[in-house]
Amino acid sequence: MLFAIMYIYQRTGTTGLYQLPFEKFSFTEEKVLWLAFAFALAVKIPLVPLHIWLPEAHVEAPTVGSVILAAVVLKMGSYGILRILLPIFPHASNYFQILVFTVCALGMLHAALTATRQNDIKKIIAYSSVVHMSYTTIGVFSFDAPTMSSSIYNMLSHAVVSGGLFFTLGCLYDRYQTRDLSNYSQLYYWSPLLAFSFFFLFMSNMAFPGTSGFPGELGILIGLFEKNALLAVFLGACLVLNSAYNIWLVTRLCFGEFRPEM
Repeated sequence: MLFAIMYIYQRTGTTGLYQLPFEKFSFTEEKVLWLAFAFALAVKIPLVPLHIWLPEAHVEAPTVGSVILAAVVLKMGSYGILRILLPIFPHASNYFQILVFTVCALGMLHAALTATRQNDIKKIIAYSSVVHMSYTTIGVFSFDAPTMSSSIYNMLSHAVVSGGLFFTLGCLYDRYQTRDLSNYSQLYYWSPLLAFSFFFLFMSNMAFPGTSGFPGELGILIGLFEKNALLAVFLGACLVLNSAYNIWLVTRLCFGEFRPEM
């Protein structure tokens, strides 16, 4: 991305986001520059297979670091798509649209399946972020104004919900000094307020009707149905899988078998 910025400055004499959309690049230049920026932004979002750093970063980060990472840092990738890729390289964005759809759709399936195999609660939430950000990226590349607006709303909702999940998990970790899901059961009995917070936030994370995640995800899905029904059906199945591991996690954490040793 740095070399691409240097080339753009040498080619146009500016790096201003308000001037560059009016500059004329050849189609080959657009494709090469688009790939350079897209690779860096895909790491930041992150998209599969460039997502491996995110779960490990969350595991090592303190609670405040995880909240900032989930709520702010990941959104810089989507912001870069909206401010750089789409307005400055519109023809290349349209050319690579199918590639983005394919990578994001398969990435959602991979992240959702991987989340079901984790025992560390932080890793489960991290892989959930990969699912949501991939879904948001698909909505951004729909090139449809209502669907893109739903994607922006979904970004804001994910920032609040994911940040809230990491904050609540930090409160739980401070009390019991473990994030291993197998060590928890019937949290509603021992910490009813924490259990209620987890339940509400996980319902939002799976876009339950009435929560902040519902309007954005529904708007993206409706917009995609009008453009590509097959893709929308596949993404709907991935969202069902996303709901499944959220329900599984909140059931194991807040309910389950009674354990007096907690």
